[in-house]
Amino acid sequence: MSKDARKAAKLTNESIRQMHELKLDEAEKSFKKAQKIIQKYNEKGELEVFLLEYRQYRDKERWKVSGKDKKH
Repeated sequence: MSKDARKAAKLTNESIRQMHELKLDEAEKSFKKAQKIIQKYNEKGELEVFLLEYRQYRDKERWKVSGKDKKH
């Protein structure tokens, strides 16, 4: 589960970055991949537990990216 949470978070953040860069087709693909992983845990009835890990990875990665932006 942890590996999937990390991957979904990375894809979500990648999608956001791609949207900012106006790479909309790529952003949509990344978003759909992330949603597919999330849906798998929803169908298993494990969504709440999955989302706790997912949010940690998503927010951790988001802070790394915004920290890089501030340095430039």
